Amino acid sequence: MPSFQLCSAEPARSGGSATQGAILSPPVRRWQPCSTPWLFLVPCCFALALVSCRPAETPRDKTETPPEPVRLKLLVVDDPGLAREIERQWNARGSGELTVEAIEGKRLETMRRLPADMIVFPSRLLGRLVIEDLIGPWPTSGEGAGRSDPDIFPLQRFREMRWGATWYAVTFGSPQFVLYLRNDRLASLRREPPQTWEEYAELGGQWHREAQSKTGGATPFALAEPLGPGWAAPVLLARAAGYVGHASQYSGLFDFTSMEPLVNEPPFVRALEELVEAAKLAPPAVLEADPATVKRWFYEGKVAMAWGWPTHTFDIAKEVDNPIDVDTVGFARLPGSRRAYLFSQSEWEARESRDDPRVPLLGTAGRLGAIVRGTSRRQEAAAALAWLSGREIGVTISAASPATTAYRASHRADVRWLDQGLPDVLATQYGKLVQQNQSQGTALFAPRIPGASRYLSVLDDAVRRAVREEVPPKQCLDEVAQKWAAITRELGKDAQVEAYHRSLGLRR
Repeated sequence: MPSFQLCSAEPARSGGSATQGAILSPPVRRWQPCSTPWLFLVPCCFALALVSCRPAETPRDKTETPPEPVRLKLLVVDDPGLAREIERQWNARGSGELTVEAIEGKRLETMRRLPADMIVFPSRLLGRLVIEDLIGPWPTSGEGAGRSDPDIFPLQRFREMRWGATWYAVTFGSPQFVLYLRNDRLASLRREPPQTWEEYAELGGQWHREAQSKTGGATPFALAEPLGPGWAAPVLLARAAGYVGHASQYSGLFDFTSMEPLVNEPPFVRALEELVEAAKLAPPAVLEADPATVKRWFYEGKVAMAWGWPTHTFDIAKEVDNPIDVDTVGFARLPGSRRAYLFSQSEWEARESRDDPRVPLLGTAGRLGAIVRGTSRRQEAAAALAWLSGREIGVTISAASPATTAYRASHRADVRWLDQGLPDVLATQYGKLVQQNQSQGTALFAPRIPGASRYLSVLDDAVRRAVREEVPPKQCLDEVAQKWAAITRELGKDAQVEAYHRSLGLRR
C-alpha cells in the first residue's frame, strides 16, 4: 500500500502526485520560504513563485514526534455509489482517516450548519450552499481550483465550479444530454447526425415513416426523449438552449435586470411545440421514462435515436435482453439552431456561419466538491478534494456515479465513461464530443439559484401537460411564467436578482 503525506500547510501545485503527497498520512511536512541567495538573481515573479513551494530542511530532532494524521469528514449528497467509491479508494491508498457519510438532499435542506469538513453535492446546489454560508471559497493557494488546473474542461473551470467570479468547488464531472444513434440506420438513409432541430425532426419523421411501412430492420419507434417526472423540464431547456444561447446576451431563463421570467417567450414556446411533436414518435410510456429507461429502449432496438449519456453504472448485458449489435452504436451532440432569439430586440437573428449552432445545457446533473465553511482543516480538505477529483483517481471515483461524466482532457478517452459492453473505440468518440460541448463559448444553465427545484418542478409539470395535449404550449408556458414570478416575489426579488447575477458570473 502506498504511503502519502498529510500536509497541514498549503499543498504544492505540481499535479497529481504532489496532490496525493499532500493528503493522506504522517509525518507532517511543512513548507517554508527559502532564503538561498541565488534565487534573487532570477526575475522577481519567478522568485516569488519558488519562494512558496521549495521545502526547507527539517531539523533532525530524535525527540520530536509527528502529529496524529488529520481526520476529515465528507458528506456526499444524493449519490450513495459515489460515496462508497470515495471511501473505498481512500481506504485502499492511504493511512489517513476519512469518514464518508451519504445523505439525502431532503436532509441537507434542513441543515443550518454542516457537520463535516467537505461536501460533494449536485452542482445545481452551489448557489444555495454559498448564499446560506454553508461552504466557503476555495483557498487562493490551494490545488484543485480551476485557475490552477487547465486539464479541466473550460465550461467546468470557468462556469460550473464558480459562483460569481469566485471559485468554490472542484468538479467530479457534469454530463450533458447526447444522442444515441444507430449508425446502420443512418447509413441506410444516407444521413449524417442532425446538427439542427429541423434536421432532427426530419430524420425522426423518416424513421417514423420507415417504421410505419414495416421495412425490414426498422425500429418500432423513431426516437425517445426522457419525459418522466423530473426530466421533462431539463429536456425542454436542452432543446431551447440553441434558440436562447447567444454571445451578445446574458439573459436566459430570466431577464437579468428585473428577474422577469422569459420562459414564455418565442424560443421556449418553439422548443416546447417541437418537443410535443417529437413525443408523438416515441413509445407511449415516454412520459414515465428517465434517461436509463430511454437508453434501455435504444439497446433493445425499440427506438432508432435516444437521449441520455453513457455511464459505467449501466451494464448492457445485465440491463438488456437480446441487445442490438453494439458495433452499430454511435454518439452525437444534441442539435442546435442557426438562429437565436434576442430578447432585447424581440427578434430572431441568424448566427455567423463560423458559429456552432449547438449550445450545451449545464446543470442537468453533475457533482461538485466544496469545503465546509468554518472547518478548522480548510487546507487539508482542499488537498483531499483535489486528490479525489484529480488526474490519478478522479475517473475511477466519478465513474461510480450515473450523474457524472468526463471532465478532464487527460481522461477523455477512458473507457470507464462508457456504458459497460460498448466497444472501447467509442470512448474516443464520446470524449471528443464532451470536450467540444465543454469548450463552447456559450451555454445555458439550468436554474441554480434559491428555489431552483421549485422553478423546475413547475416547468416539469407544464411540459408534461403539453405533451398530453391538455393545454397548448404557449398557454402552458404563460402559466409557468406567472408561477415563476410568484416564487421570485416570495423569495425576495432583490435577493433573487443578486443570486441570478452571480449564477451567470456577473458579480463577485
